[in-house]
Amino acid sequence: MKRAEFRFNHFILRASLVIFSYIAGITLLRAEVYFGVFTGYQAASRSTNVRATEDVGYSTSTPLLHPSTGSDLELKDSVVGGIKLGMFFDSSPNWGVEFSSQFSRPDLKRQNVTITLTDGYTIPGTSFSTFTEDTLPADFNFIKTQGMLLYRVFLGDKWRPYLGVGPVFYTLFIHGDGRSGNVVAPAALSSGGTYNNGTLGDGFGTGFGVAGKLGVEYVLDKTWSLDFEYQTTKGSLSIDHLRSFSDIKADFSDQTVAVGLRYKF
Repeated sequence: MKRAEFRFNHFILRASLVIFSYIAGITLLRAEVYFGVFTGYQAASRSTNVRATEDVGYSTSTPLLHPSTGSDLELKDSVVGGIKLGMFFDSSPNWGVEFSSQFSRPDLKRQNVTITLTDGYTIPGTSFSTFTEDTLPADFNFIKTQGMLLYRVFLGDKWRPYLGVGPVFYTLFIHGDGRSGNVVAPAALSSGGTYNNGTLGDGFGTGFGVAGKLGVEYVLDKTWSLDFEYQTTKGSLSIDHLRSFSDIKADFSDQTVAVGLRYKF
């Protein structure tokens, strides 16, 4: 009985896969499928609402870890590049879906970062709970992978404006985070120009957010089109460490303008 039931279930599974593959194939044949490449400029990248664990034991072998908050982190503007794959359905040509991935280098700028120890903690041996560091730069390698629901309109034969919205997944690789900042305030804690050692090794982070974009497609011919896009994303990041910070949680936002080339199958 069990063998017969297994065979029946196996048959149902195979039949379902065949039917699904047939429907998916017919759908693709009836869809406007495209592949594209794009490049652009990412600006206004920043991390806000920074929460982390701060190690104030720079000169000790045992870390002195305290919960803390940090001031906003400003990132450099960056060139971006990426690829995308999408489709619009013949049965509803105004609606489509798109999946894309892009790479950028919004490196951490050299800047003053103010750190506040929370929950009533103070720096050991002092009465201070807040201090400011002159933080050195670090390389941020950023990958954004996202899916979008698209809606477009037709303006004549050439112009097709569109809107898109969908989830985005962040992956962040940090390099060059082995030096922390020289304390510049308050004066009583100033380290006199000697930069402190933070956590050695590269950092890694991930996160989720929401992306929205406004674009226009300019049709060159039946196969090729140009895309012009503006996109913004907002989300949150979780990073394992950045110098003397560890277990970092932060909000993230950026804006991108891009131009792309699209090929329709």
